Amino acid sequence: MPGLLHKRTAAAATWVREFSEHLQMKSRQGEPESRANMLWGAFPPAWVRHAERLRRSAEVLWRPLDHVLMAESPLTESELREWDHIYAFLLVAGAALEAILKAAAMQARFNAEWQLAAIVTPDWKLQKWLTTHHLDVYAEKAGIVLSPAEREQLARFERYVVWRASYPVPKDLRDPRPDHLLKLDFHASNFDWIWFDRFYRRAEEAYQRHVNEFEKLKAARAQADENE
Repeated sequence: MPGLLHKRTAAAATWVREFSEHLQMKSRQGEPESRANMLWGAFPPAWVRHAERLRRSAEVLWRPLDHVLMAESPLTESELREWDHIYAFLLVAGAALEAILKAAAMQARFNAEWQLAAIVTPDWKLQKWLTTHHLDVYAEKAGIVLSPAEREQLARFERYVVWRASYPVPKDLRDPRPDHLLKLDFHASNFDWIWFDRFYRRAEEAYQRHVNEFEKLKAARAQADENE
């Protein structure tokens, strides 16, 4: 282990130090210190903060939907208009899930490789594996085991992130069975919030688990350095 621990670059060592400082920050208010700005996008805590903001927006968008779901039939025109928020909710909820899952996956990958190259390229771009919308892949990288039903529901949020909330039809119009939207998305229900909240909490738990592992690895590295 000591040999592996010392095979890091100077940039990676700087990243570890900055990352550690940000994990220990008690307040998330304000912008990160200027010396860490260029690396902020590589910090899992930055993605967690982004996910938290998107979750709050998703909560606001869900309120009118929850009202409609609790309303008695027949729905009024005003209540039907509130239902239009379903597209925005699923888009924002999906984006929140993507951000929190990426945070957990990034932390897990860094723990495994312990080098900056696990997250960014030599020319300071995010690695390609972090630039997709494959939520199930990020869940797997974060160590989250998905059942077939969970995988199907996660794919639903992914579709809204990729195209369903932004396009009336799939990007590839040659699709022989276009899963286009009707005026109302009759698949939407109060289970959408239940699934969203469930996935978000599981991703949060996975992220915290990997952060705890990071702290143990950091302590082991410090101890190894003292012993040499």
